[in-house]
Amino acid sequence: MGVTPLIAQEPPPLQEFDFYVVSSPRFHNIRFGVFDDDGKLVSSKPTGFRSSGRSLRYSYKGPQKIVFFEEEHVPTADNPDAVKRTMVATTRIPSNMEEVLFLFSNNPNFPEKGLKYKLQGVNLAEGNIPQGHVTIFNTMDTEFQGGVQKTKQKANLLTITPGANPSISFYPEASLLLGVNTEDKGFVQVYKETITCESHERMLLILFPPRFPGSMNVGSKLIRLPLSGPEDEEDSRTPKSKN
Repeated sequence: MGVTPLIAQEPPPLQEFDFYVVSSPRFHNIRFGVFDDDGKLVSSKPTGFRSSGRSLRYSYKGPQKIVFFEEEHVPTADNPDAVKRTMVATTRIPSNMEEVLFLFSNNPNFPEKGLKYKLQGVNLAEGNIPQGHVTIFNTMDTEFQGGVQKTKQKANLLTITPGANPSISFYPEASLLLGVNTEDKGFVQVYKETITCESHERMLLILFPPRFPGSMNVGSKLIRLPLSGPEDEEDSRTPKSKN
């Protein structure tokens, strides 16, 4: 009986895309891997969160499943530069995405279930958010009811579900009201804002959990697109290896 020879399989191609990070609280010590052309982890790079909105732009080249981790320096006699890496968030990015916004939020079930942070990715391709429109991304598991109203026009009722919602025309300006229906108090307002959106602008409104326990006011960040620009460039030099 003949033996079928084993055929070496080529490793999957590395994914390349640019990304930004944003969160409700400012997280610290969250890094992502830097890989060589063979897909080997050679070092790590820190992500910098901003309280005012999204981060600078980062470039990633590596496995399709991007992993974020915390890094701790744990020197030993044999390796004074040794580090310990603990995975805190991960997601798989479709191969057709070239520019991504990663939304970080605390995982309320950690450490009993899941990783430390919830991680959700938004494709920033122009076709996903038309000009003069706002896309609402709800990072929570809660469904909100509300409406959008432009001056001298009738309000359009809407339901905001978890994740990305269909884009809404806000040009030139519209008021957004969101709330939840409760058994004891009926409709409770959680968000109200008037947003000005020029005809050429595309916007992403991100809803985060309330910052304070017991509060009904959700957190939010309004991101204006496109994000790319010379002022957004991160230092592209490869950081020193810490294996």
